[in-house]
Amino acid sequence: MSKRVLIVEDSPTEALRARLILEREGYQVSLASDGKEGLARAAEEKPDLIILDTIMPRMNGYEAYPRLRINPETAHIPVLMLLTETEATEMPRRLGLGTDAYIAKPYAPPLLLAGVREATKSLPPSVPPAGGEVSEAENGLRQVVQTLGVGWVVLRDGHVVSVDPVAEALFGLDADELAGRPFVEYLHDDCSSFTDMISRAESDGGGQGEFKVRVDGGEEIMWWRIGAAPAAYEGQAATQLACMDVTARMRSEEEIKRYSEELQQARQETEAAKRAKGDFLANMSHEVRTPLYGFMGTVDLVLDTELTPEQRDYLNTAKTSASALLAIVSDVLEFSEIEAGQLSLEEKGFDLWATVEGTTEMMAQHAQEKGLEFSCHISPEVPRALVGDPRRLRQVLTNLIGNAVKFTERGEVAVRVEAVNLTPQPPSLPGKGEHEGSPPRSGEGPGEG
Repeated sequence: MSKRVLIVEDSPTEALRARLILEREGYQVSLASDGKEGLARAAEEKPDLIILDTIMPRMNGYEAYPRLRINPETAHIPVLMLLTETEATEMPRRLGLGTDAYIAKPYAPPLLLAGVREATKSLPPSVPPAGGEVSEAENGLRQVVQTLGVGWVVLRDGHVVSVDPVAEALFGLDADELAGRPFVEYLHDDCSSFTDMISRAESDGGGQGEFKVRVDGGEEIMWWRIGAAPAAYEGQAATQLACMDVTARMRSEEEIKRYSEELQQARQETEAAKRAKGDFLANMSHEVRTPLYGFMGTVDLVLDTELTPEQRDYLNTAKTSASALLAIVSDVLEFSEIEAGQLSLEEKGFDLWATVEGTTEMMAQHAQEKGLEFSCHISPEVPRALVGDPRRLRQVLTNLIGNAVKFTERGEVAVRVEAVNLTPQPPSLPGKGEHEGSPPRSGEGPGEG
């Protein structure tokens, strides 16, 4: 008669793989997706072996294992634990545990088969060991669980009635010191979440959570992961707790959370500082531009009066300098708008020809000072009236012409405006058109930039 194996594994892929490996060797296999379902199937089917994964939702393997041992219907069934590579490497070499106690995932088919054969060879199907004897595999499995630092605590009406050696080590107290004490006395925080978990365990068959626990007589606070499940102890209803120290992980998560909060605060402070800087630059730029407009207007008025050539030259120089300063202030204002995310394009009617000619006239002086010829040609088919942002257009032209003058050593800088594609004008906007222009780049043609 073939032996029956119950695989308790939450991964459908891993469960199916193990099932196919075992069925090829003649084993009868059934599956359960978590510890809670595995307990029910084990009590109902009474398999010859249970393959129990450790990491599962709802109820993990460390919570399911003690319940298998408490239940008289499943206490005799050998268990083969599936550990992760990290869990397996934590097993001390001195234990000398074989594959009849556990195997590490991912595993090769021969390793799984060897573990199953070793765990089931000493027991005939469905027959518990006589006299309550514990198999060598079972002893090995208990050593595995203890080595991983899982401590078992039994509560009756919330009071400690039994602890194993691992739980004693976790508490830093002897079993006699713990016996009869309410478990909540050792909790550092509000006990309501713990009592809620116990209530869920009694109603749903299991519960788990992370709690701060006072250990070593209350001198130190540690994080424990506690799983709870209903159980029977000395013929009476009780609650069994599986306790594991997860202080290192929880403290790491707290540190990561604290660093994230500090980073978020620093980011917010940086953004606030940038906004304040942008507001300051914008306000200062407007404050500086206002008197500049007044100054330039006054110079224009004076230039309309009778002046000597020397006076007119001085005033023209002052006007040019004021225009240059106004351009710098405008650039500062634009930069602050970009940083503040407030840069926008205007849509208004303007004279394209006048905008281009005005800009090129201003830039022609820079070309002449460098000894370069400068010319501007606008094709007759280019429309005069457009809708757009003339200020941004002037900025683009100024930058293009400025770079052409800067990088042209000799020859000519020429600006040509041509109509590449014109769309029909809608009646409501008789002057609106679409234009694309491309001034020559530096180095195109002899001396052109």
